[in-house]
Amino acid sequence: MERLLLILFIYILMIMLCYITSPKRILLTPQMGYIVAFVPGLFYALFYVKKWDLYLSSQTVFVLIVGAISFVFTSIVIQTLYYKSHISQIRFNNNGVNEIIISKWKIYILTIYDIFVCLWSLIYLISEFGNSISSAIYAYRKAYILGEDVANLGVILSNARFISFTLGLIWAYLIVHGIIFKYNSHRKIYIFNYCICIITDLLSGARGDSLLLFVATFIMMYFLYSMKNSWVSKIGISTMLKIVMIFAIILIAYQSIGNLLGRESYDSNSDFIAKYLAAEIKNLDVFIRNGKQNTDCSEWLTLRVIFTNIQEYFGIDLVSDNIYQFGSNRNFLSVNGYNLGNVYSTYFNYVHDLGSTGAVVFPIIMAATSQLFFWKAIKSSSINRNSNINIHIIVYSYVYFTILMSFFSERFFDYVFNIGFVKRILILYILRFFMVKSRIYITVGKRKN
Repeated sequence: MERLLLILFIYILMIMLCYITSPKRILLTPQMGYIVAFVPGLFYALFYVKKWDLYLSSQTVFVLIVGAISFVFTSIVIQTLYYKSHISQIRFNNNGVNEIIISKWKIYILTIYDIFVCLWSLIYLISEFGNSISSAIYAYRKAYILGEDVANLGVILSNARFISFTLGLIWAYLIVHGIIFKYNSHRKIYIFNYCICIITDLLSGARGDSLLLFVATFIMMYFLYSMKNSWVSKIGISTMLKIVMIFAIILIAYQSIGNLLGRESYDSNSDFIAKYLAAEIKNLDVFIRNGKQNTDCSEWLTLRVIFTNIQEYFGIDLVSDNIYQFGSNRNFLSVNGYNLGNVYSTYFNYVHDLGSTGAVVFPIIMAATSQLFFWKAIKSSSINRNSNINIHIIVYSYVYFTILMSFFSERFFDYVFNIGFVKRILILYILRFFMVKSRIYITVGKRKN
């Protein structure tokens, strides 16, 4: 327990450092998200030390502390240098924001598209796996994980779902923009489409992307709210408590959603939450004690997605065909009758690839890259206020989620360092071009001729 308390104490100090060094006390910096995401799990783990035999090895303590310090230090250095060199281009003042105007016929076309993709996905599940929707979803998910051909959605349906989810990010932005800047244009249909996109995603049996969309919505809300108030923090304690309560409800409901998708769980609420928040620490320690470290580059997990993309598109053999591709040690674990799941935090990949060195190298790369997206979002929101749908804020909200999920498993390199991320950004720009082709602005409450 002493080692857990030491790690928790250091993380709390780093949170304070992140806040003090943040320009305009912006809360959602990459370094703040990376550190804060680990704290609930570290705290929750204190109550499971004896139940899980949670006595961390020296290397695990080193990885958790040095990895966090590497991320925070790199972020603060880049943040300081960027802010000083670009301060003349960044103006934290509110020059007024215009309502986003989108023609009804364009909204209706995209609504039909969302409904069509959702129904197409549902028909595919029922036709291939039959029975109830819940059992069909579970059967599909099982087939997908086992790599069975029947789980292949095909290029057209897969890309249609990809576009639908990307469109969900834009619906989220439009909903939040209308709420923050107080106008109601098409809000109901935006919310309808937003829900359809989530349902379409849930039909795959996974909950990760739907959670991404939901969390990204709150991140967009924070940026637009802060932009409206010239980046002067007006978020009080009561607001913070409400946000915490919302996410607590989501976490508790997560188990019920899993049951609806065919993932039966019989853990108590306390054990279920512990499995999702804190078990990663125990699992990581088990891997560090017993797992294979410092693997060949062809068996790396951190950059496996981009390596696979390069191999697929350019024919360069970078990825091993070894069954070890997902890590033979990343199995479902249990201890003393407690189910710990099969997630090991982002450090599993880093240590697997480069040993303890990976806990320094990869967080540095991650921090440097995420700072670029962060400052793009800040700069675009402080200068180009009339850009209608701000793609930079949407992209940063997507990236920020992958940072938050570092406590759970590796998401950043899988979601950002790949061809799919570039394709998603291109689709966002294409959709914005279609939705707001001509820059027609309206001041809230007053139409311009």
